Amino acid sequence: KGWDAAIKRVCTWGKFRIKSTAEVIWVFNTHFDHRGEKARAQSVKLIMKMIREKVDQADPVLLMGDLNLRPETSPIQWLSSEMNDARYCEKCAVLGPEETWNGFQNDENNSGNRIDYIFTSQNIRVKKYAVFTQLTGGRFNSDHFPVYIKFDLYR
Repeated sequence: KGWDAAIKRVCTWGKFRIKSTAEVIWVFNTHFDHRGEKARAQSVKLIMKMIREKVDQADPVLLMGDLNLRPETSPIQWLSSEMNDARYCEKCAVLGPEETWNGFQNDENNSGNRIDYIFTSQNIRVKKYAVFTQLTGGRFNSDHFPVYIKFDLYR
């Protein structure tokens, strides 16, 4: 817990090796504070610092999570200049709505509430991006819609 955050937050990461090719990929997953503006802005900088310190520049990286920030905010704009926002992939299929937060409501009031992201390094080519909005038994599984990508690695 730092800056003006309301709750302790974490970033988990893993370094994975693809068995068939022996290629390495790093995955970082986080959940930013829901109240602290300074905490969210500083969290973006801290995670990028961690990525630069831990990851070999040639290794592919996925950074994802509930960032509690809308696309027009300066921390997301800065992060988008450092990594690729998977939603805006070149020559790929984009499925589902832009918003990712539903608040357990099935209505139009959530328009523009995109706060969940997947960012990729330059050596990842996104082939498909989707936000899934299906109900299970007439209910949402979460107050967020799942965000999915299909991708290839290239060097």
